[in-house]
Amino acid sequence: MGSVAIQLAKHLGCTVATTVSTANIAAAQELGADIVIDYRHDDLAQSLAGTPVDLVLDTQGGATLQASLGVLRRGGTVIGITGPPDPAFARRVGVNPVVRLAIRALSARTRRRARTLGVTYRFLFITPDSAPLRQVAGLVDDGVLRPVIDRVLPFDQTPRALDEALGGGTRGKVLVTTDPKAGTNHG
Repeated sequence: MGSVAIQLAKHLGCTVATTVSTANIAAAQELGADIVIDYRHDDLAQSLAGTPVDLVLDTQGGATLQASLGVLRRGGTVIGITGPPDPAFARRVGVNPVVRLAIRALSARTRRRARTLGVTYRFLFITPDSAPLRQVAGLVDDGVLRPVIDRVLPFDQTPRALDEALGGGTRGKVLVTTDPKAGTNHG
């Protein structure tokens, strides 16, 4: 998610700050990140002090989400993809009133803190939609977005690919192929 977000934001003309592990600093810079913060050694708020931040794409939730709310300028927005769903999400997907109430309660602390800081929190649930996917594919075809692929495994190693993807520690995507000549199977 992060590697595409960096490239897409740069394509749209944004100044991009990102958090990565020490091992991924150079890779983030190569993708176009202007400010690279080592989350193992650097404090997010201190690293962005004095930098007006309009939008944060939060992929971690928890403490990272709370810290992200604090780095935004007034009027800014955090879009969370792993944090608590918000009432707007519940309305969009049409859940029943009991579930809407539960969702409201789950995100209450985050939304309250956002309001106090003068910022907005939104939950993003990604749904398949062919039109935006075609746009992204066009950006890949045009060389604007460069997919980052860690490795390609043969189809019979699908369980290993899932374990690696879910376990983290990969730089880029782990792909599965039915083409026996296409595998990189390193590691």
